[in-house]
Amino acid sequence: MFFLSARLPEDWRWGRGKEEEPGGFRLECRETGEHGLLNVFYSADELSALIRIHFGELSCPQRLFVTYDNPQGGIVIRNADVVFWGRLVET
Repeated sequence: MFFLSARLPEDWRWGRGKEEEPGGFRLECRETGEHGLLNVFYSADELSALIRIHFGELSCPQRLFVTYDNPQGGIVIRNADVVFWGRLVET
């Protein structure tokens, strides 16, 4: 089985810190409790390509977009994630 959840660039955390790699920011915000942590954001298509390159094809692949608001630290944080799941194709 294969399951992966990742943040999308539409997430509130995007760009809220020093960019250390393409799409990767060391967060400077304190509202989410992630200050100082490296967060890397991918588009769904980019992540799909990375899954194929590093893990191979998935049988019965599923892709789900999850967006929700979460009150934290006195503000509303917009979470935007993509979830992939399926079975790895055995070669």
